[in-house]
Amino acid sequence: MKDKSKNTLSDRDNAIFDEIIMYLKQNALETAEKLICHTFELYPHRPEPHNFMGILLEKKSDHDEAMIHFRIALELEPTYLPAQYNLMHYGTFYDKGHCAYREEDCSEDFEDDDILARVVYGQDNIGHLFRRKK
Repeated sequence: MKDKSKNTLSDRDNAIFDEIIMYLKQNALETAEKLICHTFELYPHRPEPHNFMGILLEKKSDHDEAMIHFRIALELEPTYLPAQYNLMHYGTFYDKGHCAYREEDCSEDFEDDDILARVVYGQDNIGHLFRRKK
């Protein structure tokens, strides 16, 4: 059985991620980059640092590297919605000017059909990963 509490963030984790988001929104990219690099060391198996690095690289107009980081985030956590949203959003020809730092940032136009992978729990409380067919 999967322990859902392993994926929850502590207040300290949330504070670090909130600080990164603040710097990214303020376009303080050097400061954000230093903090993101530090979170790679602190959280090597979490998708958030790679999602943030992808956003930072998009802000620096390094699209190819940004897409790599969004994909790495999804390799670490296939159901991580912000990376799914950003990968689809930045992978289009027409940038909509919005990115997802956290799940609540995934806009309303991101529908169930857009979700690449999700975990569905059965009555025995065992999670099964379902990926969208291409």
